[in-house]
Amino acid sequence: MKGHQSQDKAYWIKRNVAYFLCICIIIVDNGMTLNTYFDKNKWKYMMNTFKEMTDPSFTKSQLKNKYDGIKKNWRV
Repeated sequence: MKGHQSQDKAYWIKRNVAYFLCICIIIVDNGMTLNTYFDKNKWKYMMNTFKEMTDPSFTKSQLKNKYDGIKKNWRV
């Protein structure tokens, strides 16, 4: 659907996945989260940082879907 970015499927290249994971690691390593999840402010931080590092800007739901997919694929 044009005009509804949250409905569009995000296209992820390897470099952007690496940037996204680095941002997640920075949040955890800097003690910015005390729980096993990211709150609204952390997702906003991720969106802004990701936008600064890469060309595409993704919505919170697109980033969260990628995060959930990565967690699902890497469970032991």
